[in-house]
Formats: sequence, structure tokens, C-alpha cells
Amino acid sequence: MRRSRVFGWVLAVLLVPAAFAWFASRRFPLRPQVASPPPELLGRGHRTLEQYREEMKETLQGVGWVDREKGLAHVPIDVAMQVLLARGLPTRKTESESGVKR
Repeated sequence: MRRSRVFGWVLAVLLVPAAFAWFASRRFPLRPQVASPPPELLGRGHRTLEQYREEMKETLQGVGWVDREKGLAHVPIDVAMQVLLARGLPTRKTESESGVKR
């Protein structure tokens, strides 16, 4: 008789909170709260992730000016690697070429 009471209390202590938690999770599911950034941080207006990825893809795979006055342009990485292989890496001038003595 004594064991059945202890077992009943243990069962009640374990099952009642589990049942309450199950009921609460069904009744009040957790939803992540996503805060949108302030409009001034968005820059070009509201964009979707797909729009942002498309813009980045066009930038990475396209050709265009970064600063036309300085002659800075962006090209796709594979084109830049081919140019680098054709021209070689830039080197510094040696002391005798630059005329600077150390």
C-alpha cells in the first residue's frame, strides 16, 4: 500500500507539469519576434533577400565602374585572375630603381 502511494505521488509530480507544458505549447506556440531595421539603415528602400542576392550576383558577375575618375572598375573574379596571370603580380621598385636610400 505504501509503495502505491509513493508511486502515485511520483507519477503525479511528473505527469502534471508535463501535461501542462504540452497543453501550453499547443495553446501558445512560440513565434520568433523579428524586428525590422529602421528605414534609414535599409539604404535603397525595402528589399527582399532574393532581391539583395540578385543585386550581389550582378555585381560579382558583371563589369562596371567603382570610381570612373580614378579608373577603378570591378570585373568578375575569373576575368581578374586571367588578367593577373597574363600581367603577373605587381612588384615594388628596388632601392636602385626608386632612388631612395635606406
